[in-house]
Amino acid sequence: MGSVGGSARLASMAAVAIGLAACGSIAPGSGGAIRVVAAENFYGDLTKQIGGDRVQVASILSDPSIDPHEYESNTQDAVAVARAQLVIENGAGYDSFIDHLMSASPSSLRQVINVARVFAIPSGANPHLWYSPRLLGEVADRIANQLGTIDTANRGRFQAGAQTFHQLYRPVEDKVAQVRARFNGAKVLPTEQVADYLLKEAGLSPVHGPFQQAVEEGNDPPAQSVQEFQQLLSTRSARILIYNQQTVSALTERMRQRAQAAGVPVVGVRETMPPGSHVQDWMLQTITAVEDALSKTT
Repeated sequence: MGSVGGSARLASMAAVAIGLAACGSIAPGSGGAIRVVAAENFYGDLTKQIGGDRVQVASILSDPSIDPHEYESNTQDAVAVARAQLVIENGAGYDSFIDHLMSASPSSLRQVINVARVFAIPSGANPHLWYSPRLLGEVADRIANQLGTIDTANRGRFQAGAQTFHQLYRPVEDKVAQVRARFNGAKVLPTEQVADYLLKEAGLSPVHGPFQQAVEEGNDPPAQSVQEFQQLLSTRSARILIYNQQTVSALTERMRQRAQAAGVPVVGVRETMPPGSHVQDWMLQTITAVEDALSKTT
């Protein structure tokens, strides 16, 4: 889906944050660790892997069981942003709530990584940037560089952390290459564009139209688009269904059931990383599930 948050509570929560943070301006956390706020937990996990005990990370969107687009700000998040030395946001309109919080507690000492802005993602593009293996590796390098400008004494340690992440992420890249070699050009049918970057880098061809656009915007799709979506399933023109299991509606659930009835394998994806996981493990599980599903259609 599109942007997350946008609640009227943001302003009042940020005002509280200013008062609570005023007594202790932006400064390192316990043990001199860099205070980092990540709008999403996968960026938080990436930062923690790179920074280790030299970073103190708070991730705002971290529950994969709820719709991230229904996020409501709270005082704890607002205070964390007000005190953060580094804020990492996805951008591209996905997590605009973090911009509101930063605007309400401005500081020239706070550094910000807006992933979409850093990598010049055009307006209106798919905002689910973390699903791009290529881009996530570049984000790791940017985080290491940014941490190094805040804590210059540990710059080498952060660079080493990024290199370790690249090694741990290599199985994801290898699996993407394997899927591309085996299934290049295969049509897949997403209910939303959540995992499209991953699917396209794996050489697959996501089928999109008015149905997905309406679902992503929270609207009812045109009747004709629903019929076309169902036709792709009933004729098995699309080899698998990619189903956003974090933002479920009666319609998308009906499409999942139709896929199963037609013998079309279903792969569930989420916008938020499962708790207790690492981003590389999550992505590897996802692309492996796609490969396994495609294997059932040959």
